[in-house]
Amino acid sequence: MIDRRSFIIGSGAVLTASYVEKAAWFLRNKNAVPPISAKKEVSNKLFFVDQGIGKYEIRLGGVSDNFPTLTYREALKSYFCIDIPKSGETSLSEFRDIYDLYGIRPTRLDAIADPMFYVDLWGQSESPHAKAYYYLHELDLTGENKGPGPLLGDLDFRMGEVTCADYLGVLSEDPITASLLQARLIELGHNTSVEIVDAT
Repeated sequence: MIDRRSFIIGSGAVLTASYVEKAAWFLRNKNAVPPISAKKEVSNKLFFVDQGIGKYEIRLGGVSDNFPTLTYREALKSYFCIDIPKSGETSLSEFRDIYDLYGIRPTRLDAIADPMFYVDLWGQSESPHAKAYYYLHELDLTGENKGPGPLLGDLDFRMGEVTCADYLGVLSEDPITASLLQARLIELGHNTSVEIVDAT
């Protein structure tokens, strides 16, 4: 599923035609979003991560994935809601169910888990690209309720449409979208900074 959104220029206090000109200058000369003075300290950071193929992936909170290394016990608790205490209070039938469902023997619970065991669930819940999706998806980013105006920029909210069926994230093919998003977030009262960065 793909949900494409653009921004209506001139519908708000910040997202004006003159701001777009300023944003284009900053993009050409500094590959950056125009600095906008904020009244409060930044509480979130969104990164437009240049994928090097004319696409940007939006990530919340960090540029790198920081994929966690977990034991099977930790992965079961974090991503499958199965809490197996180390105290040995788990019944044999519960261990049997875990083995039947996930192929994990009790002796392997504290071994480092195969990343493939939980990477999809992590990618849909705790990855920086999934966090960006959840953060931005419900916001009135386009400004449609403010009236008509020219559309500019692109945000593609994608679910299962990129490298695998479990992908959840926001992509863009137009780097000026980073500046437009910054302006719209300020209009919405969000204390979030937007930066254009290279993939690490």
